[in-house]
Amino acid sequence: MKLTADFVFSVIFGLLFGFFFGLIDSTFFILSQLNLTDYFISHINEPVVVNLMEGGISACISLVISHWIEMHTVGYGVDIMKHPVLDCIGIVLGAMTVCGFYLLFKYKYSTVVVEPVPEAS
Repeated sequence: MKLTADFVFSVIFGLLFGFFFGLIDSTFFILSQLNLTDYFISHINEPVVVNLMEGGISACISLVISHWIEMHTVGYGVDIMKHPVLDCIGIVLGAMTVCGFYLLFKYKYSTVVVEPVPEAS
């Protein structure tokens, strides 16, 4: 397989779409954790089901948004490499980015002093 500019750009765009999906999915998951957990717990009262509901809602929203972006990008003649490994790498990088920003803002703007967890003896 010859390494051409079109191939490299299609791989980069495939990785970027996985990254954007990871960003969107993780962002909506954190928002649902912060806003919907109390509501679901009061109506369902089963933590495992609540986590599944929040993950499902965030995945649905992120799929719709990422497919909408993909449909409008393909119209401009952009080739996107579709490969599960690229999607996985992009999603993990996107999730790690959201986790990093979440922890940064949580500890930078939090008024609660975080104490280290004591070691088990």
